[in-house]
Amino acid sequence: MLLSLIEKSSSCLRTCLFATRASFTPFLSPSAQPQSQVRGAKRMTFRPNAWKRLQKHGLEKRLSTPAGRAVLWRRVLKGRHNLHT
Repeated sequence: MLLSLIEKSSSCLRTCLFATRASFTPFLSPSAQPQSQVRGAKRMTFRPNAWKRLQKHGLEKRLSTPAGRAVLWRRVLKGRHNLHT
């Protein structure tokens, strides 16, 4: 029934109906079209900071807990030249 109505209608109406079927936003301006990036621009997630790195992985932090001392001991046994960062 819909196709018979389309065939009887003018060519302008026919192209408008097919355009709305093909793309849901045929008459919006280019600025209103959906963007290719869904969640925004890429950002730099790693920002190096020597002080923070030493606070988390340094020798004093390793020596302050039993697990940290175990890490240092394993590195000594393995023959690592650098025991910490």
